[in-house]
Amino acid sequence: MVPSPQPTATPLPRPLCFWLQWLTFLAADKATRSNTSICLQLDMPKDQVKALTALLESEGVAFDIGSYRDAPPGLRLWGGATVEPEDMAILMQWIKWAFETVGSTNK
Repeated sequence: MVPSPQPTATPLPRPLCFWLQWLTFLAADKATRSNTSICLQLDMPKDQVKALTALLESEGVAFDIGSYRDAPPGLRLWGGATVEPEDMAILMQWIKWAFETVGSTNK
């Protein structure tokens, strides 16, 4: 089993997706972004995105978060009232770990 990513010691000033170049909101216009149904794009080929989502699922971190078939390669996250901000921050660290893991195995 792969060790869990360690949470950062200090809170991040902004969510991870604001400072990662390879992870962006699918909706470029802030006015059309949803804060409950969060769609993110990853700067990687579709097969690597599938590997990333499979890795997160195998670790028991996230299930069924891949983008829809007709959407650009990315992730679909639920951010509604049942999700704590701390849990989303932890998920973003896992996504970063999975991106680095999948990217390093495909070079």
